Amino acid sequence: MGQRLIRHPAAKAGAFTGSPAAGRLLFDLASRRPEPIPFFAEMGSLNPVLLLPQALARRGREIARDFAASVTLGCGQFCTKPGLLIARRGKALEAFTRELAAALAGILPVSMLNPRIHSAFEAGRRQALAQKGVGREAVSAADADPGAHQGQPTLATVAAAEFIANPILHEEVFGPYTLLVRCEDDGEVAAVIQTLGGQLTATVIAEEDEWDACRPLMGLLAEKAGRLVCNGVPTGVEVCAAMQHGGPYPAASDARFTSVGTAAIKRFVRPVCFQNWPPALLPEALQDDNPLGIWRLVDNQWSREAIHRT
Repeated sequence: MGQRLIRHPAAKAGAFTGSPAAGRLLFDLASRRPEPIPFFAEMGSLNPVLLLPQALARRGREIARDFAASVTLGCGQFCTKPGLLIARRGKALEAFTRELAAALAGILPVSMLNPRIHSAFEAGRRQALAQKGVGREAVSAADADPGAHQGQPTLATVAAAEFIANPILHEEVFGPYTLLVRCEDDGEVAAVIQTLGGQLTATVIAEEDEWDACRPLMGLLAEKAGRLVCNGVPTGVEVCAAMQHGGPYPAASDARFTSVGTAAIKRFVRPVCFQNWPPALLPEALQDDNPLGIWRLVDNQWSREAIHRT
């Protein structure tokens, strides 16, 4: 059905949320039409979270609780689910890992959206856990019911070197699964970030006295993601003018646009300039007396007032 819609001559633009394979197929179809059309695909994201040691040492239990809830919100089926945690080895990380494992163990499996999504989750989870160096740190204490298509909350861990060397671990597992990457030092943290493809979000959890350590990494994260979060979880997406829900490929097919927020309408409009036309012939939105009473940018100033010409 999606391919038929994109090929239909009446279609002037398209949007898609789903897997990279399906999104790229539709994007290529839109580009190969006799009259190519804009196509905006959102195709998955790991939404990496950088955990700094002082934050973990001072409030690790709170952070673990918040991220267990974020990973399993909607059975992990939010496009902004934090699927990758990155941190330096140490006692603070060990304590945090225990807290996160305990929190995930206490969350009951729930049914996923449909059998196909559940099947893909199980296949992706099995593949990820089978990779060299990947360990299963925790799962929900309650067994999932495969007949009800329930996703089992899962925490896995891997060393940074193994993660960097294995592209399979850079793929999203859509569902209640997250991977904790243990790094030896800040150099490995930076190397992990540099291996990532485009992301919808990137998050930093840090204390105020860790800002200097954050600065070099913020530039790397800004190159990778459309939205940077500080000391929060990425799962919530506010519908507002400032929201950027998109990112470099493959998070989205065009990083200049957002699929959430008031600017999202720009994907489906085409600018037209009216030059030297008499007000009576202009669309109502552009007429001098502003019959619609809308906000307009006039001489670089926002106004709802009528335009008085001299």
